Amino acid sequence: MRRALKSGLMALVCLTAASAGLAQTPSSQPPPRSRSLPVVSKPVGKEFVSPGFVRQAFTEQYPGNVEATFDLTYAHVSGARPLTLDIYRVPNAGPKPAIIYVHGGSYVAGDPRNDINPVFGEEDAFMAYIASHGYVVIAVTYRLADEAKWPAQLEDVKAAIRWVRGNADKYGVDPQRIGVWGESSGGHIAAMVGATCGVKEFDKQENRGIYGNSFPALQDQFASQSSCVQAAVGWHATTDFSKLDAQSESFAKLVHNTPVSSQSRVLGCALNTTCDAATVQRANVLYYVAQGGADHTPFLLQAGSVDEATPWQQSQILYDALRAKGVPAQIEVIKGANHYFNGATREQAKQVLDTFFAFLDKNLGQSAKP
Repeated sequence: MRRALKSGLMALVCLTAASAGLAQTPSSQPPPRSRSLPVVSKPVGKEFVSPGFVRQAFTEQYPGNVEATFDLTYAHVSGARPLTLDIYRVPNAGPKPAIIYVHGGSYVAGDPRNDINPVFGEEDAFMAYIASHGYVVIAVTYRLADEAKWPAQLEDVKAAIRWVRGNADKYGVDPQRIGVWGESSGGHIAAMVGATCGVKEFDKQENRGIYGNSFPALQDQFASQSSCVQAAVGWHATTDFSKLDAQSESFAKLVHNTPVSSQSRVLGCALNTTCDAATVQRANVLYYVAQGGADHTPFLLQAGSVDEATPWQQSQILYDALRAKGVPAQIEVIKGANHYFNGATREQAKQVLDTFFAFLDKNLGQSAKP
């Protein structure tokens, strides 16, 4: 009994002392640790592991004497995988106009090389086909919605455009003739690129991922290059998130005003519920057209009349806004075609390509060269 009482008294003394320690004034506490992560620097241990090793991009040949160079890194952003691009071109053909291709995938998936278009087939072969028509095609990756929120995707594609201009001589690109083209969510990003020429807000890649420290940025050396383009093509592009559900026809299968829609996921809030007006506006192509960001960018908009994912009216309202500002614009709605022109006939597929190449040749091709 006496021993138990003694043990209890000792425990009480220890608890009292600990409480007193916790009650010390903040000035007597040790300074808190910094929460910032160290900036990644030169890998000093590489000399022991792989001295002299440099990862090589690999190449592949396609019909039409087109050579593709894959997995060229154009940007490092903390908390994300290295951002890469693929270049399709005919080597030693002199400076050619370039087309930046932005893949679709609802902002959460997609691949610019391995996806399969339901009408035009494998993406890499499709890119090579376009390159065989006298263009350098650059297919880019970008941060997806689960890696970073909007406008990270726009910032990434603009960084890729600056990288291309900074490496124009190396890859046979005419830096004065660069266009952007995208499908679906990539069409939205491409339209935003075309509508935000000179908008400095989007010309720096911000860290919107899980880490906040800055990686030594490959892309910083091209910061002085322009991210403006001389033409923009949107295939079944979203242009105003707030109007998607109101424009959807009876056959539409997607509801966009939900927390799990692709638009809500990329914005980081529930469209039409928890998203504030400013957040939605930053992704609104029409808003930047009204501000003059598209004044010098010709647009081509192509969509299917029975698109179950993105109403064709999204292309129509952008076309109307561009024409109201006096911006050269074309629109083509393919009757009976769904998303990605799925369901188009052979003749309609050719029509899409004919319109596409005619627009590019006019605005980027030899006839457009200054």
